[in-house]
Amino acid sequence: MFQLFINVFTQQAKIQEKNISEKKNSVSINDLPNEILALIFLNLPARQVCTSLSLTCKKWKNLIDSSSFWTEKLLHDSKANFQLIKYLNSDNCYLPKKLYFRNPYAKNLIKNPNGEQNFEHWAFKPNFCFEQNSNYEINNQNGHLDMSNLNSFQVSLFKSIRNTTESNGFLIEVENNGSQPILDNQSRQLTKFATSHFMGSKYQIIDLVKEGVDRNVIVKLKPKIEVIDFYSGRHDCDAEYHIRVSLFDDYLAKIYTISFDHIISQYNNGKWHKFYHVLENYPDNLRYILFHHGGKDTQYWAGYHGVKITKSTVRFNLNI
Repeated sequence: MFQLFINVFTQQAKIQEKNISEKKNSVSINDLPNEILALIFLNLPARQVCTSLSLTCKKWKNLIDSSSFWTEKLLHDSKANFQLIKYLNSDNCYLPKKLYFRNPYAKNLIKNPNGEQNFEHWAFKPNFCFEQNSNYEINNQNGHLDMSNLNSFQVSLFKSIRNTTESNGFLIEVENNGSQPILDNQSRQLTKFATSHFMGSKYQIIDLVKEGVDRNVIVKLKPKIEVIDFYSGRHDCDAEYHIRVSLFDDYLAKIYTISFDHIISQYNNGKWHKFYHVLENYPDNLRYILFHHGGKDTQYWAGYHGVKITKSTVRFNLNI
């Protein structure tokens, strides 16, 4: 019995010694310096970093909660540049993690740009004549943006059109009816807004203050603003496309307007066109951006054979 006890004890001692030896020779990811861990985490999706990695251990949580990590993440994912970070830091309003997730300088300020939410966030001016309205009907007689009753109008409008795919001369189109495919950055087919034989026009008004843009960033850094729109005609039908983008100040007075019109001829192969314009050197008192576009077919065919529109974008670009 005594010999059996000795054998068991010896065997356990050998196993323990082996485990200690293996532990000494093993390498854990936590043995890596924080700088290397941060480089790994920077290449992972931000929400995964917050929801999964930060719960793994205290070391990882402390690293992920640090301001320096989110500053690097902002730069790594091109959501900010050194100039913006330096300015916000000097102005004592720099919260890098909050800036990453609620960053007005790195997102599309147009909501529902492709029609994936049907017509939510869009307001309409049916049968609007772009050629005859240098001052929009949605402006008042003094050339100021008419914001009266806008909020109540939009609320009632959004409630009525949120769950429909057809409204005010537009149809939400999923298939490529007469046009070439258009894909997003992940090679998925995009929905688009198709117009009919009477002029369809829709618009959004962007309030930069409500979007979280720091007025001092506008004044001191003057980041350039990109305006992008993709449009196409059917391969077998004439169509026309129009876009107007206007800037307004705090008092709703118009500062500047971009105008562009394109008549798309029949038998055009259904290819997509890109409207692109950069707003720069704008006045310090910029507050509102009015994005207004539309079109129709010019042969008065029944159905939705007019211009198709998608990927509408208004965004700051800190890298140009």
